[in-house]
Order: sequence, then structure tokens, then C-alpha cells
Amino acid sequence: MKKLLLPLLLTALQAAAADLLIVVESTLNSKVTPSLDQYIADAKAEGWTVETVKWPARSKKDTTAHVRLAQQVIWPRAKASSDLHVMMIGSLPMPYSGFNLLPDGHTDTVGAYATTLYYACPDAKWTDIRDNSGYRSKTQFINRPGDGKFDQQVGPGGTSVDSIAMGKLQAKIGFLDLSTMGTPKSWGSTNTAVDLQANAYIQYFKRNHEYRTGQWSPKLGAGNGAYTKKPTGYFQDWAYKTVGTNNYCFFFSSVASKTQPYTPQEMGAFSVVYDFKALPYQSTYWSTVKGPWAVLDLSYGSYQIDFGAQRLVNPLVTGALATANSATGAWDLTGIFEGKTLGQLWGQTVNRGLANTYCVLYGDPTLVVRKP
Repeated sequence: MKKLLLPLLLTALQAAAADLLIVVESTLNSKVTPSLDQYIADAKAEGWTVETVKWPARSKKDTTAHVRLAQQVIWPRAKASSDLHVMMIGSLPMPYSGFNLLPDGHTDTVGAYATTLYYACPDAKWTDIRDNSGYRSKTQFINRPGDGKFDQQVGPGGTSVDSIAMGKLQAKIGFLDLSTMGTPKSWGSTNTAVDLQANAYIQYFKRNHEYRTGQWSPKLGAGNGAYTKKPTGYFQDWAYKTVGTNNYCFFFSSVASKTQPYTPQEMGAFSVVYDFKALPYQSTYWSTVKGPWAVLDLSYGSYQIDFGAQRLVNPLVTGALATANSATGAWDLTGIFEGKTLGQLWGQTVNRGLANTYCVLYGDPTLVVRKP
């Protein structure tokens, strides 16, 4: 846990300083370097002890790169720290695990899902022996013996045999990869694909810097979207108790109407958003988002749960500082306005012994959410 922009909490947080490991794709565009340097400087100014390591970009031909990255870089540091935060930047290896996970309920998405939990559990008994190809799922969810995808799908922190076998959660992971953001045409841009992606990283770190330095703050504590026109019960209840009815906004469409006399963008920026298919996932929508959108954007939509999904990537390009998939079990947001980092919120979410190894935090795990 690190220093906040909230003066009253500075003293307590200084005594609980944690380490920050930044793993950067070794071939990340050099145009991003100044922005990355600013991010590191901001983190150090807040009291983080920063170490930066470069690692090759992932390759489909190299199915064990995540194992080497874990064993050589992340796990030793996780075991040596009491609260290691890891910020992974670029097209780095993404582990997959699971046999019959089904977070969005579609028969063609059952199977293995992206899981940064692998990097956070060095003592787990990870196995790669099961075969779920009989499910006839989409290729990315298929798990075969020896393919580099693991079998585990129950996180640590519980009392079941599977949960205990995961060992102790020893790191808080954030994964920032904008390589799946789409083509320049889809974003209405005349830039090359290389420049478009580089600029997306630059703008992300610009928003990150502005948030850390107080140049923008959330206008509302919580936003809740649902295309059913009915607020998500558990999230609305949580919001009312945590930020109050006047600090909460519900929306069911991306446009204003007689029944919704505002757009979600007009009500932002939010501290945290939970969106159930209310906003489009296409880049054509997110290309119109101007200014900050949310510190943490929790999303749940059909086929928008796994790594690389547009609904998880596109908000990071234009207005969010972190996104995350949220389905079974939801997220544990306890302490979100009390100084916990996004990484710690992710940690307590996956550390409940549930079949939620697919829960991944995309974006900066060191950020602390401020209440308007």
C-alpha cells in the first residue's frame, strides 16, 4: 500500500510501503519511453520502491514463456516481498488456466481463461494434464495436455482441496496490453497501426499522471449500467451504502433520451463503474469518449470476458485507468475508498476460494481510488 493523494492518509501509508515490479515488453515502441519514465517517477514520488525488468513479447510458438517469466522474474520477488505489486506493460506472456470455466454462460466459451493469478501464486500445484477439447469451444478456450495452459480454476484463500493446493497469494498483478485495440480505421485515425498503439500508451500514462497529481478527480463515486433498464441489485445496494444515493448514477444506454436524460459520459468521471452490456464494446463507440471515464471499470458482457476482449481494452485507450471482467462472485470492493490499491482489491477478489481464476485486472494495480 502506498501514499495517496489524500493528505490525511499519508503517514499511515508511508509505514506500509510495498515494492513495485514493472515488467516491460522489450520491443515496446520507444516513443512510449518518456511516458513510462514519468510513470516510474510518479510511483517513486509516492513511496514505491521500483524495479524495472524487460521481457520479450509473447509468441504463439513459445507456449512456456509465461513459465520462465514467472520462475525467473516474478516468483522470486514475490516470495521476497510482503506485498509485491506487479505492473506488466506490453504484449507480454499471458497464462491460461481452467477446464470448464463458464463465466458468461455460452457453450462455445467453456474452458480455460486468461489468469494472471499464475504469476501471483508461486507455491501452487499447477498442472497441465487435462483435456477439454470435447466441449467444442472456441480455440482460445481449448485446453489440452502439455499445451502450456493449466488445469486449475479455483483460486486460493478457501478451504477446499483445490483452493488449498493453490498455496498463498503472494503478488498483486496488473496487466496493461493495448495491442488488441483494433485498426486505425476502426478508431477513425489516419495514423499507422504502430503509431496508433504507441499513442494509446502515451495517452494512458498521461491520464495516469494527471490522476495521481490531482489534475482530475471522479465526479461521481459509482456508475451502474444495465441494458435491462434495471439496476444491478447487489452493486446498487453496495453503492448506496458506500457512496450514497446522490453519488450514484444508473444508465441503460450510451445516449440520452426522455427516460435517461443524460449520457454516461456526461456523468463521469466515476470512481468505479459496473456495466452489464449497457455500453457498446466496439472501438467506434470508445473513440468518441473524451476525457477521463473511470478509475476502475468493471464489465460483464457476452464474449467480453477473456483477455483481449474489446470491452476490456478500449476503455483503457480513451478514458479508464483500469478495467476488469466481473461475473460469478463479482468483485470484492471492501476498502476501495479506504486506501487499498487496485491490486489489493484484485487480490481479495481472487483470494476467496472461488472458481474465478479468470478474474484479471487490466491496468495499473498501484492506483488508489478516490471518493468524490
